[in-house]
Amino acid sequence: MIQLLNSEKENVIAAILEGKISKTDVESIHSRIHQILKSNQKVHFYFEMHDFEGYTLKGFWEDIKVDSAHISDYEKWLLWAKRNGRNGSQKLPISLQVRK
Repeated sequence: MIQLLNSEKENVIAAILEGKISKTDVESIHSRIHQILKSNQKVHFYFEMHDFEGYTLKGFWEDIKVDSAHISDYEKWLLWAKRNGRNGSQKLPISLQVRK
């Protein structure tokens, strides 16, 4: 499931990812990508992964199609992954930037 969050910047897609991501979830992100591209901006992502289990098969296929069509429109990613360890749970930041 993807829960979209409000963002102060219009080119940022902010969301919480939980459980499995479905085709419908990916389609909601895809429509937001097109809204950002209409304003001639690169897309930035902020994702928090809580108990993330991956994708459904249809969700995975849809994500591959969307990403392959828009990879050059992406600029920055910030992912927060929750990790459970001996000292309890921790949030670990993963920052990615698309380079040409």
